[in-house]
Amino acid sequence: MPSAINATVAQQTAAGSVPSPATSTTTEGAGGGTGGIYSAIISRNQPIIRVNEKTYEELHKKCLEKNILYEDPDFPPNESSLFYSQKIPIKFEWKRPREICENPRFIIGGANRTDICQGELGDCWFLAAIACLTLNKKLLCRVIPHDQSFIQNYAGIFHFQFWRYGDWVDVVIDDCLPTYNNQLVFTKSSQRNEFWSALLEKAYAKLHGSYEALKGGNTTEAMEDFTGGVTEFYEIRDAPKDIYKIMKHAIDRGSLMASSIDDHLGFSYGSAPRSDIGELIARMVKNLENAQMTHPTVDYQGTDERPAWTIVPMQYETRMSCGLVKGHAYSVTAVEETMFKGEKIRLVRLRNPWGQVEWNGPWSDK
Repeated sequence: MPSAINATVAQQTAAGSVPSPATSTTTEGAGGGTGGIYSAIISRNQPIIRVNEKTYEELHKKCLEKNILYEDPDFPPNESSLFYSQKIPIKFEWKRPREICENPRFIIGGANRTDICQGELGDCWFLAAIACLTLNKKLLCRVIPHDQSFIQNYAGIFHFQFWRYGDWVDVVIDDCLPTYNNQLVFTKSSQRNEFWSALLEKAYAKLHGSYEALKGGNTTEAMEDFTGGVTEFYEIRDAPKDIYKIMKHAIDRGSLMASSIDDHLGFSYGSAPRSDIGELIARMVKNLENAQMTHPTVDYQGTDERPAWTIVPMQYETRMSCGLVKGHAYSVTAVEETMFKGEKIRLVRLRNPWGQVEWNGPWSDK
C-alpha cells in the first residue's frame, strides 16, 4: 500500500484552510529557486514561526548567560514522558549525549536515511517518514533548523518544527534521552555519536505527549506534519493501472513516499495491543542486556563503528519468507526502470527503519 505526500499541492493557503489536492502539476524540483514547489511550504506562516523561534532563542540565550543546561519543564526526564497506559517494570536512565559518548555530534556528514535505526518502540511509521524526508534537503531544513550543535554555544537545548492544524509549531526540548546500560532505548543513529534522529523523535514524542503515543500510526500523518502537504493513498489491489507511472512521477517531483503490507489485524503500523507493552519492555531489556554481554569490553566512543544490536520486532510484525515484514512501514527511496535481457524491468527500492531485515528476492543484495 504505497502512500505519497505530494509536496506540490502544499500551496499557499489562508490560515487554517486546507489546500486542494492536485493530480498533475509541473514545477521545479528540490534544487529549484525561490519559485520552486517548496517555496510555499518554507514561507508559510512566517509570523508564527518567528514568534516560536524567538522563544527558542530567548531560552537558549538565557542558558548561555547563566552557564546552565536547559531542562524542559513540559517534557521532564521521568516516567510521564515515556508511557501513559501503565507503569514500566524497569527504570531507564535519562542521559545527555555528552554522558553517553565522547565527542557527540548533532549531524555527521549530512543527515541521511542510514542515520535512522529503529529502537524498541513501534514507531516505524514515523521513522519511514523521516527516511523519506532526508531525501529532500529543503524540507529537511524546514523541520530541522540549522545552527544546532553540541560544540558551539551548546546549552542542552534543541528545537524542531512540525506542521499541525494549519500552523508551523516549534517544539523546544532538552537533550536528555532515555537509556539502558548506556545505550539509547529508542531511535538511534548508525553512528554512536550522532544524535539528530534521536532528538527529532523526542520532539515528536513531546508533540504527542509521550514516547508511547508514537507506538502506532500511519506514515501519512508524519509526512503531513513534516511538510504541510496533502497525502494520496493507494491500495495495490485496487490501484489504477498506471500506478507505477504515478509513483515515478511523484518521486521525480520530490514527493515523499512510503509503503506497507497490511497485516489484516486492524492495528496502525507499529502499534500493539496495550497488553503487549509489558512483554515488549521485558524483551527489550533482555535484548539490551544480551547486547551488552556480547560486546562488554568494546569501546566505540569516538569512532564510526558500532555493533548492530538485534532489533526485536513486535509479535504482530510478521516477517515473510521474502524478507518483507507485514504490519511494518517502509520508506520508498527510489523508483526506476532498467533493461534486463531485452526486457524493461520496473523496480521500487524500499528501506526498512530497522536498518536490517531486507528483501531477499530477485534484485536484492544477496
